[in-house]
Amino acid sequence: MTKKLKQHFNKFVENIHDKIKKLKNLAETNYLLGLHHVRLNNMSDAELRFRIVLFLNPQHTDALYQLAKCLFIRDQKEKALLTLKKALALKPDFPEAEYLLSIITNKTNIKLIPTSIIEDYFNIAASRYDSEFNLETGYTAANDLINQISNHLDQKRIYSILDLGCGTGQCGKLIAKNFSTNNLYGVDLSENMLNIASKIQKLNKPIYKKLIHQNYYSFLTKTKNKFDLIIAGLSIHFESSLFSTLKEIKNILNNHGFVAFTVEKSLQENSEVNLNKNFENFCYTESFIKQEIKKAGLKCISITQTTIKNEVGAFVCICTK
Repeated sequence: MTKKLKQHFNKFVENIHDKIKKLKNLAETNYLLGLHHVRLNNMSDAELRFRIVLFLNPQHTDALYQLAKCLFIRDQKEKALLTLKKALALKPDFPEAEYLLSIITNKTNIKLIPTSIIEDYFNIAASRYDSEFNLETGYTAANDLINQISNHLDQKRIYSILDLGCGTGQCGKLIAKNFSTNNLYGVDLSENMLNIASKIQKLNKPIYKKLIHQNYYSFLTKTKNKFDLIIAGLSIHFESSLFSTLKEIKNILNNHGFVAFTVEKSLQENSEVNLNKNFENFCYTESFIKQEIKKAGLKCISITQTTIKNEVGAFVCICTK
């Protein structure tokens, strides 16, 4: 090959690589725009973006999954199912797609909600969460949780406290107001929620000693810290069973320590556990909660009822080691 011909060939190869790179960038740009429209609930615009991605890259499994979500929300169930099946054929180990498929086909054997779905839900909800969930809108769960555990604590004692699934810091704010603590940890999966919680102060100091961006179950199994009180306000109900989480909570609880948590009340009294598809969390009967607490080796002190925005019931559960 002559030197000139070699130069032409190399330039041709570079052009091909450049075009491939541009197509890839175009696909990813449209994918990100699609996600943006999903978060704004603009499903028709989101669908268009994901279809552009799939035109450029038919094997983009995440785009197939997101397209299926759009189709399902727009009540195009059959098209959503076909799209999900394509995604799962390309990527058999795809928990989010399997979960959505179970929702669409009304399966009752769903055991947990994929972490990424929980994270995405709360990242989107973070900016409006406190305005939608407060006493004025009928949300009393956080206040009732702190009031109930206050009845069992020595107001003069300084406690080491974990706010598990702290969110925007609604429980943390009440903890700082009602209890003496210089060691309040917050753990949450949503970075956007944590950003809001980090701004809460008392006497010009952040109320949280440390905020940790992590899945609560991973934190429980890896932390070396021990706590006198563990609070979990509507944050541990993403599995059909409470046992494994409560068992891990017990492991990091100091002797004679307390656990105070809220979970949503079962939508069907004849069903021990069921999935609330609107908020994507599990709901439980009182008898089932008591069984799970006992299995985890904790002692149930009290279970009372509270409300979430007036129309949904929840249980406030107080336990000790």
